Amino acid sequence: MTQDTRRVYIKQLSIATVFSVMLSASLVYAGKIGYDENTEVVVKGVVQNEAKTPYKGYSNFFLKTNWKIYRVLTAPSWYLKRNSLNFQKGQKVKVVGSKFYGPDGSLCIVAKSIHLFPQGKIIRFRDTLSRPIWSEEFGKKNSCMKIFFSGRKAY
Repeated sequence: MTQDTRRVYIKQLSIATVFSVMLSASLVYAGKIGYDENTEVVVKGVVQNEAKTPYKGYSNFFLKTNWKIYRVLTAPSWYLKRNSLNFQKGQKVKVVGSKFYGPDGSLCIVAKSIHLFPQGKIIRFRDTLSRPIWSEEFGKKNSCMKIFFSGRKAY
């Protein structure tokens, strides 16, 4: 094998390695739910029913609007229980959140906030930077983690 052939082979191997690392990182991320402000929507409707099983780790319910039915992802069930949050069938709500399509093609919304009618109560699930509010719970429990969460404010 000549020196030039060896260089080409090493360069091709390096490129293949970089692409495989990028592909595995994107596959890992694909399983997680993030919040994309570019897809933020405001949807008004009526709560149909709360889903029996979590969706990607989030408690969720179905929201019926005049035109569509959305699956609204709220927070982990432990967070809802701790804060005594539940959504009643027939309740009118306004959801602000990031819209995406689930693996089955269903319309989903990751809730940033939910406005309950007629009470006027607003439940917030994301902070001003769209990060989950419940992630602060970890920082509150573990004093050494407060260093990392101290600058975060929920609104």
